[in-house]
Amino acid sequence: MSKHTPEPLVVEDDESCLATYVMTKENQAVAQCSWTVAGIEKEEAQANAYLYAAAPDLLMALEAFLRAPHSGSSGPGYSTIEVTDFNLKVAIAAIDKAKKTL
Repeated sequence: MSKHTPEPLVVEDDESCLATYVMTKENQAVAQCSWTVAGIEKEEAQANAYLYAAAPDLLMALEAFLRAPHSGSSGPGYSTIEVTDFNLKVAIAAIDKAKKTL
């Protein structure tokens, strides 16, 4: 699997193109979420763009949880992890970015 576009990714609207773009810090578009296409409203296109832009942060948060120390089991196929403040802050920040609540 190839490496994904490095973060940070930002979201920018372009009213002239009826689209919201996911951009790199070098101002290169990596995704375009058009509205009025196939009945997609602007708010839905923007929400999709924010979710795409948050993908690297969400991946990092999940990887941090998987690296958390495991202590015991809470049933077959399950284990208990020790969640640190860092894990929680990373996860909350990634979710907020995906939901555009930063």
